[in-house]
Amino acid sequence: MANKYELILEKLEKEEKSLASFEKRITAYIIDLFIIWFACAIFLPFVIDKDTLIRLRELIYEYETIDPDNLYTTITSSFVKFIVFLFIFQTVYCFICFYYCSATIGMYILKIKTIDNESLDSPNIISSFLKALIITMMSWILQGILFLFALANPLRMTFADMFSNTLVVNN
Repeated sequence: MANKYELILEKLEKEEKSLASFEKRITAYIIDLFIIWFACAIFLPFVIDKDTLIRLRELIYEYETIDPDNLYTTITSSFVKFIVFLFIFQTVYCFICFYYCSATIGMYILKIKTIDNESLDSPNIISSFLKALIITMMSWILQGILFLFALANPLRMTFADMFSNTLVVNN
């Protein structure tokens, strides 16, 4: 009796699809991180209000008369706003890309895409959201360590793929 992995591999072979290499997946991930950070840098003035940016500028140029509590509060609140925005932006970016295109921009450039491992079609809304959320948490909390799951798995599934029942294949 064939195990789950063998059945999925047979199904992929019948559909003439091949699994994306680990190198392509990592490269796509890095491209997407650059895109996300660049977009967030553009949106930074909209995330942190103008008054806070002016206060930060004053604190930097008037360092002789800095009130340490004011500096700490201003920098901390600005940093927290930016981090929350970045987390939400990355999750939404990945979700929209997975749900509507089956691939992020980095994946599209490298000609790979995400598919549902049952239907071998585009992932549904729940799978897309779960994968986006786990990828975001993976890149933030564990700095991509969960990508290592793909090295030990015959289907090259990361933790996000396992949790969302998806695969990444060559397009």
